Amino acid sequence: MSGPTKVIVDLSFMNSPDTGKCPACKRPFSLGETAVLAIGGWEGQRFIHENEATFDPDIRCYKQKNRA
Repeated sequence: MSGPTKVIVDLSFMNSPDTGKCPACKRPFSLGETAVLAIGGWEGQRFIHENEATFDPDIRCYKQKNRA
């Protein structure tokens, strides 16, 4: 895995077909929010709200916080 990726949600991000709702909390992204590329209860890495993630320094990436 590469290093951590963090973005500020802009129109380009919101209009991307790969981003819609946050897979961690199921809420849509809003302009100006911070999203991070994270691993969780889905295949591969996906963008989720930063407050739904925690950074794991051992694997150098964000992980979903409250994975049930």
